[in-house]
Amino acid sequence: MPLDLTVRVGSTARLQCAATGSPTPQVAWQKDGGFDFPAARERRMHVMPDDDVFFIVDVKLKDAGVYSCTASNDAGVVQANATLAVIRMCHPHCTRLLAASIHCLSNCLPLDAISEILTLLFTSTLQVFLQLMHCII
Repeated sequence: MPLDLTVRVGSTARLQCAATGSPTPQVAWQKDGGFDFPAARERRMHVMPDDDVFFIVDVKLKDAGVYSCTASNDAGVVQANATLAVIRMCHPHCTRLLAASIHCLSNCLPLDAISEILTLLFTSTLQVFLQLMHCII
């Protein structure tokens, strides 16, 4: 059964679907219910025929979704799903800006206020955080 997976943009995603039976089941993969998906069209998808492993290299945001592994033989059909989440890395400039902002805030705000701001940053959009920063500074 494939497991949910979270990977970074540009990395390699590895999903595994082991199926046994007699006769040997045929394994097929789908993304969001279809056979035509970005990694396949762009030839970034690799299925290891003897290993039941499915790779997507150079993962992109558009690769995120629900991947279904379907194993079928004369005895029947079994399907299992795994969600692939893709996260984008912060640009180094943004990381430095955030670190500098936190350092600046630590010089003029109490710790609990900084904690509230960081909570807002990670639970809301960057736009809301930047609006809040503009009001404070």
